[in-house]
Amino acid sequence: MPRAKDYGPELKKNGFKPVNVSHSQAKAGDVVIFQPSKGTSKSGHMAIYDGKNWISDFKQKSFYVNKNYMNSSYTIYREF
Repeated sequence: MPRAKDYGPELKKNGFKPVNVSHSQAKAGDVVIFQPSKGTSKSGHMAIYDGKNWISDFKQKSFYVNKNYMNSSYTIYREF
């Protein structure tokens, strides 16, 4: 099973494309993939936006699952 950080190609195969938007411009159905950085999981992190909340394996309190991801690079994917 791929790690969260490696799901970009799988999303692309299924009709998603990277979009150059900030998390405040996300639309329902957008998926974010965070790359690992200091203090984060080596697997990175992945979540989907439901139009109001970012959800991974739980409803996150914010876009960033925790403060350590604030320094991680991320890509937002949108289905087209």
